[in-house]
This record gives sequence, C-alpha cells and structure tokens, in this order.
Amino acid sequence: MVVMTSPLGENGKATRRELLHWAGWFWFLTATLVMVIGLRYPLVAGFPQSVDSGLFFVLMTLSHWHTLVYLVVPVIFIPLILLYPASRLVKWLAMVLATLAISMVVVDAVSFSLYRFHLNGMVFSLLFGGAGDEIFVFESIVYLTAFAGLMGIVFIVWLLDRLAQRIVRRDHTPRLGYLFATLIFLSFIGQNFWFALANASGNHEITRQARLYPAYLPTRADKELLELGLVEEKDLSNRMGKAAGIADYPKSPLACEAPPQQPNIFVVVVDSWRFDAMSEKITPNIHALTSEAMVFNRHYSGGNNTRTGFFSLMYGIPATYWEDFLDARVGSSLINILQAQGYQMAIYASAKLTGPEFDKTVFADVEGLRKRTMADTVYGRDELANREFIDYLKGTERREPLFGLLFYDAPHSAASADNYRDHFQPAEPVNYLTLTDESDPAPLLNYYRNSVISVDALLGDAFAAIKAAGLWEDAIIVVTGDHSQEFNDNGLGYWGHNGNYTDPQVHVPFIVKWPGRGAEQINYTTTHYDLVPTLMREVLGCRNEVADYSVGTSLFSDEPREPFLIGGFIDIGVRLEREIYSFDQFGGYQVLDLKNKPLQVAPDSEIIKQTMEQTSRYYHR
Repeated sequence: MVVMTSPLGENGKATRRELLHWAGWFWFLTATLVMVIGLRYPLVAGFPQSVDSGLFFVLMTLSHWHTLVYLVVPVIFIPLILLYPASRLVKWLAMVLATLAISMVVVDAVSFSLYRFHLNGMVFSLLFGGAGDEIFVFESIVYLTAFAGLMGIVFIVWLLDRLAQRIVRRDHTPRLGYLFATLIFLSFIGQNFWFALANASGNHEITRQARLYPAYLPTRADKELLELGLVEEKDLSNRMGKAAGIADYPKSPLACEAPPQQPNIFVVVVDSWRFDAMSEKITPNIHALTSEAMVFNRHYSGGNNTRTGFFSLMYGIPATYWEDFLDARVGSSLINILQAQGYQMAIYASAKLTGPEFDKTVFADVEGLRKRTMADTVYGRDELANREFIDYLKGTERREPLFGLLFYDAPHSAASADNYRDHFQPAEPVNYLTLTDESDPAPLLNYYRNSVISVDALLGDAFAAIKAAGLWEDAIIVVTGDHSQEFNDNGLGYWGHNGNYTDPQVHVPFIVKWPGRGAEQINYTTTHYDLVPTLMREVLGCRNEVADYSVGTSLFSDEPREPFLIGGFIDIGVRLEREIYSFDQFGGYQVLDLKNKPLQVAPDSEIIKQTMEQTSRYYHR
C-alpha cells in the first residue's frame, strides 16, 4: 500500500481507495457550488411561497444538482480509477469536466433569465452552426468579462481540488461522506414521490417548479398512485389554469363577445390520416362533404404524433409547451371561451383522453369530461364512441350552441370493420420489426386503407345524425387528421409516424364546411395552428391580437406560413418551403431536404430566432 500525505501527491500516484475518496469529495463540492449558482433560477422565476412548496424546493434543489453532477462519477471516474489509478490523470480530467459543467450552468442560467428556457438544440445551432458570429455580436468588454469569468471558474475548481485533498487527509473514515450520500439519496426519492403526488392532485405550486432547473425529469405516476389509494379520482381532475405561474397563456385576458347567432361547431379528427387517403374511393362520405366545403390541399399538422398534433390543433401553439401546460393544468383557450359563451361540450374520443393526458391539458376545464370508451377492440371503441355521439344528438339533454368532437382511432393501428377488412387488396398486417427500406408497402398500405374506409362509414352515420337533428345547414364542420402515416414513401425505411417531419408524416387532409362559403380548393399552405385563431376571431368575436393565444393565422388568409414548427415527442422540426430543420434534445441539428436527406448547409439564424421566440412566447418573462 502506498502511503501518501495527499491523494494527489508529487509522485502522481495514489491507491484506488484514496482516489475514490478524493473523487467523491471533489464532485460533492462541485455539485454544492453548482447548487449555489443554480439559485439564480428561482431568483429569476420566483421562489415558492407556501411552506410545502418551499420544502419541496429544498429537496429538489439538494437532490437535483448532486444527482446530475454525480452521474459522471460512476460513468467515468469509478471505471477509470479501478482500471488506471493515475492521480494526475484523474485530477486533471475531473478539473476540466468540472470547469465545463460549472460554465454550462452559468451560461444556461443567463439564457434562462433572458428567454425563460434552458439551453437546447436551437441555441447550440446558433452558437456552432455557422451563424453565431452574425447573432452574438458583443462589445470587447463582454468578451473580456466572459474570459475573466472563465478564469475565475478555473481558480475556484482548483480551490475545490485543494479542499477535497484536505478533507481526505483529515478524514480517514468515510462516515461523513456516507451521511451526505444518504441524505442526497433520500432527498431524491422524497422529491420524486412528492412531485408525483402533487402532479396527481394538481398542486401547481410544486409542479410549476419542474421547469425551473435544466435536465430535471420528475416522476409522474397518476395511475399507480390511484391504484394504491394515495389519490382519488377527483384529485386527478383538479385544474389550475393560468394561475400556475410559469405559463403565460393567453398573454392577455381574452376580450370576446358572442355573436347573436352562434353556429354549432363539429371537429372530426382521424388518427394517422394520410393526405392521399382522402378520395371518393377510400373515403366516400368525406369526399361527398367536399362538394359543399373548402378543401385545404397543403395543410400540415403541428406534430408528427397524436400528442403534438392534437395539441397544435386545439391550442394553436407549438407542442413544446406540452409538459409545462400539463403540469400547470392549462386548458385550451378555444375550449375555455366556447364554454364561457355557453357552448355545450360533446367530446367523444375513441382512445382514452388520459394518455396522452388531454384531460389535463386541452380539456382541463371541461366538467364531466367523457375520458374513455369502454370497448374491447380499437374499432369497437370507434363504433361505440360514434354510437354514443349519435345517441347524444337524439337525446333530450342536448342543447345549443354545441361543440362536438369526434376522435377516431382505428387507422393508428390499421383496425377495420369486418365488412371492410378485405376491401382493398392485397391487404395483410406485417411485422414492423421485419420492415426495411426495400419492403413492399402495398399490403400494409391497403390494410391501412381498409381501416380508413371503416372510419368513413362511421362518419357517414354521424353526418346523417347531424342532418337528422337539423344541425347541418348552419354548422361549421372541420374534418382532419392529428398527423399522417408513412409507408416508406421516401425510401429511407421510415414506417408509421414520429420519425421525421416530411409530408408522409405531417401532411394531412383538412376539410372545412363553413356557412356562407361554398366548395373551394385551397392551394396555399395552412397549418393546424390556424384553426384556433380562425374560430376565435370569426366565430367567438375575440378582439385580441392573435399572438396573444396562437402562432397561427386565419385559414382564410393566404399569407405565408413558412417557417412553421412541428413537434415530435422530444425533438422539434421547422418546415420551410424547400428545407426542414431538425433539432434534437442533445443540441444536434440537421438541415434536410423535403425527402429527409441531409443538406450541407447551416440553418438560417433568423429562422432559428423566430423559432426560439415562438417556443418561449407563452412563458412569463
């Protein structure tokens, strides 16, 4: 055994135990420093006010920074020390990484104070994508200050190294370290469990803190807590709205005056509906509607999956706000104004509205929301939801004005009615795990088309019921898809959705029957973001600037929409007329052509700045 007066002595050697002891204390001190720097975030966004939210903040702060920093210890330093216990290498690697970590937190804190979001792919693209020198133009004093700050961080890291060595020399037992580690671990478990309870019960004073720190990923377990009896069903329905603090949506109180004659509104959403799956042959009932409706031929969803696509349709803003609106129970302004003006809500969705949690987002303020359809099969749920909608139209409980929503699910899993299962041939299900970019799409595409014509048959019955109830002539009827469905259209091996931002995954049908407007083929670009401002201004009499509640514009305007955002589950895309920008959560980006093939060009800095503005507009500053 090597005897040392310091774990990082002059000979550059140390025992594995001594190095591990030093590394543990060095990173503990680094995490503590980062935690102190991180207090800038609540200084900007505001500290919690209540006792319980304050206690949660303490647990979250203590566990988050130490957990985040300590990720490097088991991943890098424990293997390194066990395999190659060279003290100088361990020391300098740790000090370089600590300097980078502290610097990133400082930069992120500055970004958060300016824009209210953390460093992300768009910011990194601005910095390193070739446009940084065009955007970040500062006076010399700014660069000198930044350099001095970096040198200060280097000096502080050196002091942390010295302090860690002194602790190791004087503390020959690891009891104090074990005590701190136990405290951090218990804080981590406690704050995650506490957040899950708060999320389930709608305690926005706690859930609003989820956005405070970078890379904070809290636990949500509504279903498990309900099964354990720790929350009740009524707790899951708590709503907080704009009072949640972080969300600033709408940006100003909405000034809306109901017109004397309020039209009934029906919105039909078909899951995974491709643009070219709307024709007289595949959707005869919907095609018949086009004889008296506007058909928007270049219409795009705001997402390439259900959560993001439906969010963009019902809010008129990008789905990047999903997590924060979910935590805060911020409902759709469209739905809230409809209810304020006396509209009866008739929401009939085939799939559960609890996953994705549309019951806590879009319909957060709808009392007595119908959250699920009790049937055993996907198409069976579509049938039952359709039948319940028709029964509602026939029932005495119906009153006007009426907002009706039908959300069919069958095409998502290519589920068909028995009498349509073999309508288009050849049709057969396939194992998605065996699909390649050389697989023949025809059998699967026909299998999918059989599900679409099955839904069209149901919608034909729904249309007939609307007419029988005397609601057809003066009703606004919108028929669209939440997103599209790809069948290797670009020859790159993409099947389904949530894979890219090309037309096969985001170009959807969009048909609107509007009283006073006849049949028309619309060939300018429109998006899901446009429905909310159209209804809010044309129907609900809202006088606010559209930017108060939407990034869209009127469906009846041919002004350019590009660039527009498309949300994925984690990543984000920006569609331009001839290009697609794709940003991932790790800071990477690609510029692609409309077939999803890489282009060797840097993103336009002005477009990225516009995207950043739209993804931060509806937060308090």
